[in-house]
Amino acid sequence: PCSVFLFEKCIAEKLHKPRRREIVTNVLKREVRLLTQLRHPYLLHAICPIEETNDTLAFATEPVIASLANLLGNHTRMPNVLQPAIKDFHFDELNRKLGIYQVSKDRHVHILP
Repeated sequence: PCSVFLFEKCIAEKLHKPRRREIVTNVLKREVRLLTQLRHPYLLHAICPIEETNDTLAFATEPVIASLANLLGNHTRMPNVLQPAIKDFHFDELNRKLGIYQVSKDRHVHILP
């Protein structure tokens, strides 16, 4: 099992100036390339490198069943098949502490008195 992420290039044309399509696709390609190179237990693992066609960019990762927003209670735009598992999901104490630690560490950004 895996999750496939698709990006339709026409979306970039609708949201931005015409030249931005190239910029947006280059940024996405670079970020996915970096994701495939990184190995860490807390990062999403890319299984397949990015594939490009004239209209889309696509890449595959380990299975993703929900976003953080979904796990925290936002169940809009989710298939009904997964909702019971997501609605009953609870973070264990270790994951809650780790999340608070990561957010506080990122917020600190090495600001010293």
